[in-house]
Amino acid sequence: MELVAIENKRRAVTKEEKYNEQKRYFGLIDAYLDSNLNEPYWLKQPGIASIVTDSLHYCNEKFYKLWCYCIMPNHVHLVITTLKDGLPLYTILQKHKRHTALQCNKVLKRLGQFWAQESYDHIVRNKEEFERIIFYTINNAVKAGFVKDWKEWEWTYINPELERMF
Repeated sequence: MELVAIENKRRAVTKEEKYNEQKRYFGLIDAYLDSNLNEPYWLKQPGIASIVTDSLHYCNEKFYKLWCYCIMPNHVHLVITTLKDGLPLYTILQKHKRHTALQCNKVLKRLGQFWAQESYDHIVRNKEEFERIIFYTINNAVKAGFVKDWKEWEWTYINPELERMF
C-alpha cells in the first residue's frame, strides 16, 4: 500500500478576489437593510429626514465633499470624499450621528440609541466604481419600489457636478 502525502498550500488571495468578496459582503448587508421590517422607520418622517439632510449639507465642504445620498425609511446611503488633511471618516460619521441623533430624538420625544453603532463603509478605487456606486445610491428608492425614477424620491440628492451623468 502506498501512502500519498497531500500538501495543503495556502494560496495568496488576489486583489480581485478580495474586492469581489467585499462586493458580496456589501450585497448581503444591503439585502438585510432592505428586508429588515422590524426596525423603526423614523427616517420616513419628513421632519426627521430633514434633520439628516440638513446635517449632511451643513458638513459639506467643512468635513467632506458631498456627492450623493439617499435616505431610506430605515437607513441612509451616502457617498462623500473626505477632505485632504481633514478628519478621518469615523470621526465625521461620529459627529454626524451624534448631532442628528440628539435632534431627531428631541423631535421624536424619546431617549436612547437612534443610529446603529456600526456603519458599513467602502473605499472607492476608480472612476468606474465611483459611477457605479453613485448610480446604485441614487437609485436605492427605485430598487425598493418607492418610485419609478430616482428624481421622484424627495430624499435623494446628487451633487450638481454629477447630475448630467445621471
